[in-house]
Amino acid sequence: MWAIRESGNHALTGIWHEGTDLKQEETASIAKVERGQRQYALFAGLNKAGSACGHVSENGGSSFLNMYALHKCNSAGQSTEVPADSPPDVLDAAWQCYAMGFDHERDELTGWLDGVSGDRWLDNPKNDKLISSAYNAYMQGHYAKTLDKEPAEDPSFPKDQCYNPPEGEPLSVKVLRDENGDRVELREYRYTKVEVALRDGQEVSR
Repeated sequence: MWAIRESGNHALTGIWHEGTDLKQEETASIAKVERGQRQYALFAGLNKAGSACGHVSENGGSSFLNMYALHKCNSAGQSTEVPADSPPDVLDAAWQCYAMGFDHERDELTGWLDGVSGDRWLDNPKNDKLISSAYNAYMQGHYAKTLDKEPAEDPSFPKDQCYNPPEGEPLSVKVLRDENGDRVELREYRYTKVEVALRDGQEVSR
């Protein structure tokens, strides 16, 4: 989609049906209650205004126990805001190309702004209002794989709502601390950065 962004972070193209069964004030007066439907749409950012934000959902349902579907991506670049009453030459130069693509073999969604995707890392996902539910789903998926019961583990957390990105061989490992057999590493994978505490070479926490 080619667009000039005057303001906002709204939908550009695609299909989006969030459902009218979310028990929100906005849907309280709707007589026909419907579940969300399959979604694939391109936005001018959503939570990162001006980025090329792709969003997909196979059923329009919630992700990671969040109210909404959260399978989304953002390009690293973000477009500027250009007022609609700008001179013609400014408007002519303000066109930008927003794009998204889904790799079904890797289950990977990517957004491009003017042909550039880039990496975007969220350093504190548990403190992000939108992404905190995905962080919890990741941690619950991790806890479920460990033998010991963790203090923050929720045995009732639905297994199909866990977030389990591939974490095989790390792309890089940075040693943050190494003292008397206690070691802390920052491991970077394709989709995650994980701080891992080890004692005598065995992982004790993350």
